[in-house]
Amino acid sequence: MARTDILTSSIVRNLQNWNVLAESNSEFKVQFSVVQDLTEGEVKKTELSTHHVVVYVDKNGNLVIVQNATMDNKPVSSTYLPKQKENDGMVDSVMTEEINGFFKMFFKLYPKVIDKELAYYISNDALPGSTKDCVFTELVNPIYTMKDNKVTVVVTVILRPRN
Repeated sequence: MARTDILTSSIVRNLQNWNVLAESNSEFKVQFSVVQDLTEGEVKKTELSTHHVVVYVDKNGNLVIVQNATMDNKPVSSTYLPKQKENDGMVDSVMTEEINGFFKMFFKLYPKVIDKELAYYISNDALPGSTKDCVFTELVNPIYTMKDNKVTVVVTVILRPRN
């Protein structure tokens, strides 16, 4: 879109796809943004622009752009915030201390445990074996919930490198 009488160059710095909307069984509207560095003569600037194209996809998966890039509005972020998990009050202080004690013992031993021992505590490879020389530091903000007589704990564990 640059005039031929002005020396212009463009370098694409970022491309972000925002949306793919089926217009029909074989045509799709693709919305995207481009960040590019533009140089016109001695003037340099960075531009963000949002566009959409319509793409036809045949039965073999071949693509044809049937509508060239058209300027579009950049999508705005949603105001949705996920509900923060909270303790449900079903796990009493005695059980909480037992669980915390287990986690503290487990993560003190974790850096030294071999995979075969780890399989005794962990199923489905939920936690990889540790190969780092680290030490347990703390449990951060554990959240306890109980459902069907089973306790679920969401917690962040801090392990620091051994000095």
